[in-house]
Amino acid sequence: MESKEAKLIALGLLVGIVIGAITGSFIFSEQRTEKKSSVFPMTAGDNAMNFINSRLLQPKGFDGRINSMKEYGELYELNIDIMKNGQVINTRPIWITKDGKILIFDLLNMSEALQERPAKEPAKVNVTADDSPYIGPKNASVVIIEFSDYQCPFCKRFYEQTQSKILKAYGNKIKFVFRDFPIHPLSTNASLAADCAGEQNKYFKYHNLLFANVNEWSKTGNFSKYAEELDLNMTEFNSCFTSQEYINKVKQDKQAGIKAGVRGTPTFFINGILLSGNQPYSAFKTIIDSELNK
Repeated sequence: MESKEAKLIALGLLVGIVIGAITGSFIFSEQRTEKKSSVFPMTAGDNAMNFINSRLLQPKGFDGRINSMKEYGELYELNIDIMKNGQVINTRPIWITKDGKILIFDLLNMSEALQERPAKEPAKVNVTADDSPYIGPKNASVVIIEFSDYQCPFCKRFYEQTQSKILKAYGNKIKFVFRDFPIHPLSTNASLAADCAGEQNKYFKYHNLLFANVNEWSKTGNFSKYAEELDLNMTEFNSCFTSQEYINKVKQDKQAGIKAGVRGTPTFFINGILLSGNQPYSAFKTIIDSELNK
């Protein structure tokens, strides 16, 4: 049967405080032989404690004593009490080779270290789509909720570089929800204007124009121009916009985002799994695929 020693690797022979920090390893004898000969356990233990006390503990006001000792494969394992003023303040294991020459302060169990551990399920946040506009089937199994700001450059980059890839790749398998999280000066007005366009069933067309022309309306503050381009009923649009009909909805979106842990834009929740910032398509793909395969 394979011994425990075969499954263990000594780490650094006392990395940092390894036996004889001066030499890099603790060897009690200057002469080395090819064949190791065992010494009595207590002799090995005494050798270890003499070194630990004289070189490591006593110079710093501590003492050590052997609490228990046993064989551990080709090593002796010692549990030592570390004391100060006669009181035990800690107990820890060390190991010494059976020839009494080499002290080891840490072991790595390779059979445990190499054991494959099941991946942890990512934490999920309870955040809903509410009555926010969305693309895709209402009851899709994967729901992506974006909290965004129309003046945020990273949100614009996501819109231009990643959103279309996601929609093209997953189509009717996902529901993509847009919720407002205004931060910049005119982004609240942009959100209100998009909601007013939504009254006339052109929310995402107006939404797209906002991202495409952000440099323009950020300077002019003119939101009617894009309503005209979409042939909206301007009387209805202007009435909706000037009365701030959707201001409470925009505020509720932002509060929902804050409650869910949004600290900046864009922030996404994929079936409740938080993904923050302008992440690459691959980051979305990993989570979406995982959720679709459940």
